[in-house]
Order: sequence, then C-alpha cells, then structure tokens
Amino acid sequence: LKNGDDVIARHRTDELRFLVHWSAEVFTDFDELKKNMDGSDELTTDKAIDMLVDNLHKQGVKLDIPSAPLHDPAFIGALNAAYD
Repeated sequence: LKNGDDVIARHRTDELRFLVHWSAEVFTDFDELKKNMDGSDELTTDKAIDMLVDNLHKQGVKLDIPSAPLHDPAFIGALNAAYD
C-alpha cells in the first residue's frame, strides 16, 4: 500500500478482500429512459413541495405554500408536524 512513492504497508493477498458493488437502473420503456437521461424528470425543490402539499390536501390538511417556503418557520413546522 503506497502513499505517493512511500510504501506505508504491505499485505499478503490472503489477507485481502475484494468488494464489487453493482447497481442498475431499470426503465419500463425508451421514453422513461430518455426522461432520465435528459433530466426532464428530475425532482426540483418546488416540485417536491407541491407534492407534499398536494398529499396533505388529499388527507384533508389545508396548507398554503408561502412565498419562501424553505425559510418560513410556520410552513416548515406544519410539514414536520404532518409527516412526523
């Protein structure tokens, strides 16, 4: 094991483990793949807030989105209370 040109440790191969991590993205069709690749399906802060508020409305909780939702303590508190 080296740090630059300095050997800082030596290990025998029977002392080592090799880990491989693999992940995949699976799409239902080519259109879904294209959305993923071009970023048109990315979740924005505004979209996430809209989704949370819409979900609360469906549960009968009325919550208006303020002009600066990320900096509004009452709005943040209401979301925390609803989803806690």
